Amino acid sequence: IVFIIFDSARAWDRVTTWKIGRLLSGLPVRFMAYHMCFQPEYYQQIGPIVALGRMAVDTFDRHRFRVHTGSPLELKYALQTFGIPVSSLPIDEQGVVSTEFNREFWMKQRVEENRKASETKDEGEEDNITSNRVTTPGKHDVLMGRGRSCQEHAGNVRFRYLIEQNLDRYDLTPKHKKMTIALEILNEIHAKGGRFLSPSDTGWSEIDEVTAREKVSSCFRSFRKVKGAGKTPTSALNRSSGTVRKSSA
Repeated sequence: IVFIIFDSARAWDRVTTWKIGRLLSGLPVRFMAYHMCFQPEYYQQIGPIVALGRMAVDTFDRHRFRVHTGSPLELKYALQTFGIPVSSLPIDEQGVVSTEFNREFWMKQRVEENRKASETKDEGEEDNITSNRVTTPGKHDVLMGRGRSCQEHAGNVRFRYLIEQNLDRYDLTPKHKKMTIALEILNEIHAKGGRFLSPSDTGWSEIDEVTAREKVSSCFRSFRKVKGAGKTPTSALNRSSGTVRKSSA
């Protein structure tokens, strides 16, 4: 879990801070990072307290503690450098809380629970179906969805980088060998533990290798077209994250 704090309240609530500490100590989860975001004028007041709190935590948490200062836009950019999709945060810089992603998560959980309750398939087939379902994508996974949350996902950012780095080689390679380059990128994603995930009613589902190779080839073609038109490649690769259609390279 990545823990993010914004200074939207403009005041340090000691009672709330104490409750958060008690909550964190009781959660059966492991926090991988702490990001505290402040505007410069407020951090001048609260900075010494933050520094003291950082020294009070253990060594494991101290090395995962990050403080960011700047305008709301600069803070978003700072979080994105750590692979955090800021469009998925439940609170904006004005302190307005959004429960959209929370409602979507629990809706998918409810669908999954109903499916399990009415499932009549044999045990072997059930295990195979369940193994392809993913509730929370990892940072190396490539999401085949649309929108900023998929576009800004760390795995998609790395995937676009791999496509861009190999685009010239892909264009110069004979047609019958292009699939080899697509397979190399697919293997590099898998080597990091990444998967190609497609959205489903219960979360995400891992697609088969053939479909994943077609997605890689599709992204090469989209990148080539957009680059020739002088547009940003990000939007093209985001559009190609939908249904993959087989076509010639």
